[in-house]
Order: sequence, then structure tokens, then C-alpha cells
Amino acid sequence: MSFTPDGTTLVLTQTKGSDSDLYVMTPNGPREVKPLTGLNTPAYEVGAELSPNGRWLAYQSSESGQSQIYVRPFPDVARRRFTVSAKAGFSPAWSRDGRELFYIALSGGAPDRNDPNRIDGMLTAVHVIETGGELKFDASKPLFNVGRYVAAGHTRSYDVSRDGKRFLFLRLQTLVSPPDLVVVVNWIEELKTRVRQH
Repeated sequence: MSFTPDGTTLVLTQTKGSDSDLYVMTPNGPREVKPLTGLNTPAYEVGAELSPNGRWLAYQSSESGQSQIYVRPFPDVARRRFTVSAKAGFSPAWSRDGRELFYIALSGGAPDRNDPNRIDGMLTAVHVIETGGELKFDASKPLFNVGRYVAAGHTRSYDVSRDGKRFLFLRLQTLVSPPDLVVVVNWIEELKTRVRQH
């Protein structure tokens, strides 16, 4: 899910049945996966994202009964917990300077009846202030509606540009029929013919 800035530690999700928890491992050392103390719970915890300075871990958890965004100090995650999203929240992502935390919030409608993991999503930003080893969060600020968003899963389907002004989203599309496949043979001969004509 997310590496520390020096690349020595990886935070990941392990799923066993309907339970998902956050773990750490050192890719260049013994390949031992260890649970993050305090985050090995009956709640569904996914979407781990380390801040650019590596001191804070944002993640998505169902511990309140609905999916919300939380931040904890890293690696000492048991020391403190901040609740970031006022209501349901999914897929956290840090800005490159660590001064903003983005996530997908519900933008009104209920989840899709045919697929409860698909929600009407609103990209939301929270300004983050780090002082003396503590964090303060401004009120959440809705940025724009992202349409139907898949809220389940371990990875987010969007990213933020370095300057924090642009966003790249992977959008789900349902194909009614398979796309056409066109195969062109002898295209070099056709190109030569066209070049001769001009």
C-alpha cells in the first residue's frame, strides 16, 4: 500500500475472510509480515497511506460502523488516533507536501442497490497543520463530485499531482457490448500507394 520515504518499510493490508488489517514488512530484510499494534482489530482496515515525511499514517476503517478516514502517528500507531472524515470516507491520499489530506466522501445518494461498494463520491480535502509532533485538521472542504466511485478494495483509484491542483481518476465503465477489433493487413502497401498519390 505505502512505503516509508526511505523505502525500508512497507505498510500493507492482509485479508483473512471478511477481516482486513494493516501490517508492516521490510522488503530488503527478513520477509516477515508484522501486524501494526492497535490496528489488528475486527474492523475492516484498508487504504494505508503514509505522509510524505513518513510520520503519519492515514487509513480507512469501519471501526465506527461505517467506513471513515483516520490518521495515526507512525510507527507508534497505538499512541494517538485522529478522526478526519465527519461521515463516511474512503481512499485517503496525501498531498506531496503533506499539508492536505484528500479522501472520497459520500456526495448524497445511498450506495448502488446492485453493488453496495459503488457510491456517489465527492473528492474532499482537509488542510493539515503539524506542530510539535501533533496534527490539527481544518474542516473538510468538498472539491468536486467524482460520480460513481468504487469504495471497496485495498487501493485507491485516483492520484494527486505534485502541485495539488490536478487529479487523475480511473473511471469504471460498463461495456454493453465488446469493443470492435479492427485488423489492418498490408498497411505498408496502402501507405506507399497513398504517398505516391500525393
